[in-house]
Amino acid sequence: MKKIGRPEPRKRSEKKLSPGLKGTVQLYFNDILLGAINADNGRRYPFKRAQWMSDTEPNIGLRVAFELDGSQAVRVRILQIRNRKTEDRKTG
Repeated sequence: MKKIGRPEPRKRSEKKLSPGLKGTVQLYFNDILLGAINADNGRRYPFKRAQWMSDTEPNIGLRVAFELDGSQAVRVRILQIRNRKTEDRKTG
């Protein structure tokens, strides 16, 4: 039976992550598996390929959601895949 009152302390291995953010992949280097996301808050956050949660490979221009661990983007997942052919028809 759980005690009522104080919440249980977090274990040392559990990191507190910031709430989710959204942004666009601005850079990605496939040879070194590193990239950067321009967040909607105007800041740029680096990410590692190991933190990419989607099946689709990282690519410049993808809209993503992510969390922060310090100043590093973690748990990065795709929100929307841009279709360049469709966008070109709309603009041209």
